Amino acid sequence: MGQSALNDENAAPNADADKDGRTNYEEFAFGTDPDGMNTQPNFQPKAIADGQGNKFFTVPYLRRTGGTSNGAQYSTGEVIYLPEASHDLTDWTKPVSDAPPPAGLPTPPSGYEWGAAKFAAPINGGGKGFIRLNAFSP
Repeated sequence: MGQSALNDENAAPNADADKDGRTNYEEFAFGTDPDGMNTQPNFQPKAIADGQGNKFFTVPYLRRTGGTSNGAQYSTGEVIYLPEASHDLTDWTKPVSDAPPPAGLPTPPSGYEWGAAKFAAPINGGGKGFIRLNAFSP
């Protein structure tokens, strides 16, 4: 798992070596330390204006470099990232798209880059929206 010093059963992808509630694979996918209990994925939600008076809920996230985008899905040889959107936390079929990450984000760790998922419906009227990010092994 990256540069971590995990070994034995703690090194398994589904293990949670640091007992923080995130598997080693999730930590690898989102650029955190699987052996560091105080590291969490760096999601920084933003309302991004499109220049036409609309704002869109956007969630920047760290992802592995070297992948390709197919709509909202981003795939590398190691991880498939699939964002999903919902208005009510029940129906996760609302449109979401890949978006350029906003300016001003911290420098990503080596092997990672910033990606962003954008809820397709504008949030101009104060409507609610949710984005969840799934990471799967290819």
